[in-house]
Amino acid sequence: MKLEGIDPLHPSMLCVLTVAEVIGHRLRLHIDGYSECYDFWVNADSAHIHPVGWCKDHNHKLHPPKGLSDAEFNWQEYLQSSGSCAAPPALFTCRTAGCEFQVGMKLEAVD
Repeated sequence: MKLEGIDPLHPSMLCVLTVAEVIGHRLRLHIDGYSECYDFWVNADSAHIHPVGWCKDHNHKLHPPKGLSDAEFNWQEYLQSSGSCAAPPALFTCRTAGCEFQVGMKLEAVD
């Protein structure tokens, strides 16, 4: 499945991503056109991932996969040539409105 999202090493860049692995509520995302060493994990409800077409709808620049220019990149053609499908927009509807943590709250964490 393909989607759009923020590159964690370059937070100002929105890239073409592929879901490479799913474990529970976590997704390993692959930045199309780059080595697997740049894959990263996110929660499925992350505000940093979006459905195909989100960048266009919100006037953000989408960085196409390495080797393709902005002018050459077209989602429909890319999905067809890669034999992929777009992640359904319904998967992106369960988002938290904002950070609800408050100073002094307790939580559990794994070291």
